[in-house]
Parts: sequence; structure tokens; C-alpha cells
Amino acid sequence: MEMLDRKTALERIRNTGVVAVLRRTELAQIGPTIEALLAGGVDCIELPIATHAGILALPQVHEQYGDQICLGAGSVFNADLATLAAGLDVDFISAPSSDMAIVEVCKARNVVSFPGAMTPTEIIRAWHVGADLIKVFPADLLGPAYFRNMLAQLPGLPLVAAGGVDRNNLEDFLRCGAQAAAVGRGLLPEAAVAAGDYATITEHARTLREIVNRSR
Repeated sequence: MEMLDRKTALERIRNTGVVAVLRRTELAQIGPTIEALLAGGVDCIELPIATHAGILALPQVHEQYGDQICLGAGSVFNADLATLAAGLDVDFISAPSSDMAIVEVCKARNVVSFPGAMTPTEIIRAWHVGADLIKVFPADLLGPAYFRNMLAQLPGLPLVAAGGVDRNNLEDFLRCGAQAAAVGRGLLPEAAVAAGDYATITEHARTLREIVNRSR
């Protein structure tokens, strides 16, 4: 199955408003977890390429779900990992820093680039090197007002809130200008994942999508 083109993937992330970040999910749990997320309306999924389960799961998930989901590789620390991820036909590549080499790989392979940044200097650098989305981390420590202040100076910044985002603060981040949020434990509680409590994951996904819809 073909990957989403870059424009479609960007629209999917912005429209869904939530990227589910699967960090510590075992290989056998990834399929049921994705099904639970889809049942709640979250179809943007990030799997860490730096883990054994993630690197094995990415091609399997792509083959099984195709364009039902927008699939990303996370924890991409360098250009070599970015090249590996792009070869697995992912739709976006999420990095912890604004590494120009990673962004260049994404451009060359028509994959959405999703680098991380914290300070204004890092955020502007990511924007200047051509990032499609900029993951501002840790969002919970910086706060929604940080997004509002950055966007007051530079309205075109495609900021995404990441780190500590949950049902209690998602609306604030979106109303302060974040285009979406990358959500881990706030969507996939560790206890629910460990217990295989997929109903709770679906409930969290549905709640976050409702927040996105009423914030726009």
C-alpha cells in the first residue's frame, strides 16, 4: 500500500488534531491499541522507530491499515534513522530536535517533517529549515500562553503541543493557537495499556476528539 502524500498527511494531522504517541506498547498490543484509537476517532499514530517493537510494527501497521491511518515514526534522532523510517513508507517523521539533516530527508522523500523544539530560537530555526510541523516540548511546563505569545510574534508558525497534554489542557493549547497535540499518557494511560483495557483508550480518544471539535 502506498503512503499518504505529504499534503494529505498534513491535512489529516491538522483535522484530527491529536497524534497518538505509542511509547511503551508491546508488539502484540499495537494492533488492538490502534483499533481502540480508531474507534474513538484518532487516526494519527506515532510509533517509536528506536524500539524493537516499533521498528517491527511500522511495516506491519502500514500494510494492515494503509490510508486508514496517518502513520509516523517517532524518536528519530538522526538522518540515518530518518532515511530508514522513510523507507518504511511512513507518513510523517517525528524528531526530538530541529535537526536540519532530518528535515532534508523528509523533503527528499515527500514525508511530513515533525521536529521538536522548545526555545524561540529552536522554534524559529525549525521553521527556517522548512519543518512542516514544529513539536513544542514540554508543552505542559511552557503552558498555553507560550503558544499564544509565540504566535503573536510569528503568526504562521505550525506549532503542535507535546508533553503532558491531556483532556484537562488540550482545549487551552488549541485555543492559544496549537494546530494539534501529540499525546502519550494523556491518551494511553499506562495502566490501561498494561491491562489491555482498550475501552478506556477508546473513551480517551473520543473525549480528545470532542475537545478538538469544540475548540474550532
